[in-house]
Amino acid sequence: MKQFPDNRKLHLHLIAFFQHQYYTRQDIFIDVFLRSVRSAKNSAIHQIKNVDQLSRPDRRKAVRHLTKKHRGYRSLIDEIAEVTHSTVLTNKGKIQKISELLAQHENKNDKKEQKKLDLFEKSLNDMTKDKDYFDILESLSRKLQNRVSDIIKVLVFNDKNSDKILLNANTYRCQ
Repeated sequence: MKQFPDNRKLHLHLIAFFQHQYYTRQDIFIDVFLRSVRSAKNSAIHQIKNVDQLSRPDRRKAVRHLTKKHRGYRSLIDEIAEVTHSTVLTNKGKIQKISELLAQHENKNDKKEQKKLDLFEKSLNDMTKDKDYFDILESLSRKLQNRVSDIIKVLVFNDKNSDKILLNANTYRCQ
C-alpha cells in the first residue's frame, strides 16, 4: 500500500480489491448453494427409488389379490345370471339358489379378508397421493435448510433481475 504515493490510486486499488473479494465470495456461496440443492435432490430421488422398490412386491400382491377377488365376484354374478335364466327352477327355487350362492360367497369373505382389502386400499391411496414422495422431501428439507439458510441470508440479490416472489420470500425469511 505504501507503493502508491497517490492516495487516489491507492483507494481505487483497494476498492477494486474489495469488490473482487466480494464477487468471489458471492460465487463461492452460490456454488455451495447449488451443490447442496443438487445433493438434496439426488438424495430424494435415490430414496424415492428405494421406497418404490420396497413397495413394488406389496403392490403386486395387492393387484393379484384384487384380481382374484374380481374373478370371484364375476363368477358369482355369472352363477346368479345362470340361475335367473334357468327354466328348470321355479321363482322360489331361483331365490333359494341365489341365497345359497350368496351365503357361500359371504363365507369366503370373512373379516380377515376385509381387513386385508382395507389395508391394500389404504396403501394404494397413499401411493396415488404421493405420500412417500412428500414424506421424503419433508425429511430432507430440514437438512437442506440448515445448510443453505445462512448462505441465503448473506447473498445479495439483484432486485431488477430476481423473481419478485422469491425475493419477497427471502426478505421475509431473513427478518
